Amino acid sequence: MAQSGFTPIILYHSDTTTNVPTTIVSGELAANTVDGKLFLGTGTNTYKTLLNVGSSTITVGGNVTFSGAFSTTLTVTGTTTGTLPTSGYLISSVTNMAANPVTGTPSSTTYLRGDGTWATIAAQVYPSAGIPNSTGSAWGTSYSTTGSGTVVALATSPTFSTSVLGDFSNATVASRTLFKTSTTNATTGIYAVPNGTATAASWQATNAADPTNASKILIATNGSTDVQLVSGINGTGTYLPLSFYTNGSQSAQLDTSANFKANGQLIAGNGLVINANTVSSSYTIASGQNAMSVGPITVATGKSVTIPSGSRWVVL
Repeated sequence: MAQSGFTPIILYHSDTTTNVPTTIVSGELAANTVDGKLFLGTGTNTYKTLLNVGSSTITVGGNVTFSGAFSTTLTVTGTTTGTLPTSGYLISSVTNMAANPVTGTPSSTTYLRGDGTWATIAAQVYPSAGIPNSTGSAWGTSYSTTGSGTVVALATSPTFSTSVLGDFSNATVASRTLFKTSTTNATTGIYAVPNGTATAASWQATNAADPTNASKILIATNGSTDVQLVSGINGTGTYLPLSFYTNGSQSAQLDTSANFKANGQLIAGNGLVINANTVSSSYTIASGQNAMSVGPITVATGKSVTIPSGSRWVVL
């Protein structure tokens, strides 16, 4: 509205919807009052649309920068760029930003991935299954804090392609990564089982972070033959004695030559201590030690028993 005493400046315009300039020269302005469009002549009968306000949408042909907060829809098309304020804004749609299409629907439960996709957390993968959710249907399905530790509930038969890492050395034992059944007040059993028709399985621990060449202990099953407690090696590892500890100290040890030493009394619960009647391999009694056997005893041909000075071998 022009003020009193002044003559209003009225652009060439059309009051008919969808009409555009058909006769226009460079630098001339024209408008469509119904569509809310402003045109700028760029040559003989050529133009650009400077502004398109429509009924609720403003379209700008060029770059636009918002310096304040806004809560309306910003649509960016083609290679046009939009600079958004640092706070107080809501992105409801992004189309072809920098010529890379953005797909999906933004919401409070989605995030924009690096490949231009609005995705939910459950759609992410690590490893070979969905990120934890509350339904219990995917790998690592539920996280819940118990005391100062964390309980991770795994789905049936999760697959891991690398090491399982956790805090297994916390000074507060209750805060370490633990294995515990999810059944209230129930006992926990941890199993290593063979796959398919195989008949052996084991738990193994090594003395090196790289198990390729290391000493190890195994608790193993060996088909229908036996179950085994083994002091073994991988690669060029070194065989170690197998020791038994109780009450804070070593109670017995089986060395790598199959000699068994008990640091306490050796008691035969059925009243019988059995020895073979033939010494089938040479043996040297250690200095400061004695030996006894129940005879008759035969030393095999080519074999010997060496008794150091001050020691005795008694055959009863």
